Amino acid sequence: VDAVNRLFVYGLITALFGLLGVGLPRVEIPLLERSDWGKVWPSAVSICVLAFGAMNTVPTILQYLGGDAKRTHMAILMGSLTPLVMYCLWTTVVLGMVPYTKDMSKEQVLEELSAQSGTSTISG
Repeated sequence: VDAVNRLFVYGLITALFGLLGVGLPRVEIPLLERSDWGKVWPSAVSICVLAFGAMNTVPTILQYLGGDAKRTHMAILMGSLTPLVMYCLWTTVVLGMVPYTKDMSKEQVLEELSAQSGTSTISG
């Protein structure tokens, strides 16, 4: 089970870096500046901390690492920071590529994205 889990994690990381490699060069900074970050601060921070810190796994991680408290602390810290960084990078790519305004429909946003990527939109 551990080997299969590691394989899936490596696949996830490879796919994410591939998508980031394609998306980050297309990010337009003015598109990132249009957001009102005050609306999510500080209420969203507590949700993010809870989402990335599954504390019910601490006993399992401690046992898995042979009772080593320092390694467990580092595993929890890195296990929380890694998905947070991945999520922030992916959100930056999406928000920095989508030319969205409040009066645009979902179909118009999809048309803009397909025009940027050179593909046809998915209707539905």
